[in-house]
Amino acid sequence: MLITLLDKILAPGAISTVFQPICRIDAAGFKPVIVECLSRGPASTNAGNAGVLFEYAQLKAAEPLVDRACIATALDAVAPLRRPEKFSLNVFAATLVRDAGIVGWIGERLNRLRLNPSSLIFELVEHGEAWDTEIFLKSLRDIRAMGSAIALDDVGLAHSNFQRILDCDPEFLKLDRCIVRNCGQDERRQALLKSLGLLAKDLGSSLIAEGVETWEELDTLRSHEISLFQGFLLSKPAPAADLPKLLAAIALRQPAMPMSEIELIQKKAAPRVLQRTI
Repeated sequence: MLITLLDKILAPGAISTVFQPICRIDAAGFKPVIVECLSRGPASTNAGNAGVLFEYAQLKAAEPLVDRACIATALDAVAPLRRPEKFSLNVFAATLVRDAGIVGWIGERLNRLRLNPSSLIFELVEHGEAWDTEIFLKSLRDIRAMGSAIALDDVGLAHSNFQRILDCDPEFLKLDRCIVRNCGQDERRQALLKSLGLLAKDLGSSLIAEGVETWEELDTLRSHEISLFQGFLLSKPAPAADLPKLLAAIALRQPAMPMSEIELIQKKAAPRVLQRTI
């Protein structure tokens, strides 16, 4: 019997989860407030890279199957941590249409693991074409009825557009790296940041800047009243065993701390951090 890559991905224990914090920054310093759960496929395959994993899931129209496997693994990893921060799970928007029972299934798993649904953020990823809007909107209502929040990923890229913002009415808008990258040196990107900041404020959403890698980017984003950040500058993704020490180290940082000191703290706190993908 031929074993496909999808079979390997869906095999018990094949998916793993790493965590990357999203931090609020104010005069007091850095505070981790959300922890994103990032899935990795089987390490022995190309799907060990998250980009390959999810592109393959789309290619095979297997988003619901892969999402269920990733979510189950992530929730099992989150439950023993008992962290005060919220946690976010990536979910294909298409899954919310093709898998009508997934929100209820997640709710049952949360209850079984004694995790509060209000601590969960559904981070919607959409790289495909349009779908049945009515089913999609019903899934969003089910998410909110459960008490969870919604984030729209990759704002500014592909299908995460203004129509999707209107559909989702998300609590969080995640700015794609294409807007964040080199924003301190690009007036056009700064104009987008200004406009998106006003939009988010009027919509009652919070902006999260992802892919922050330099102090110049961070300073520019802060000057546009963005206060939630994620990226290599703050932390690389880490396995569950390293997460408590990593979050504690982040909380010790100051916004003006020299990079050498940050790198030293992170190295001591989480020597096994992994590479960031999506």
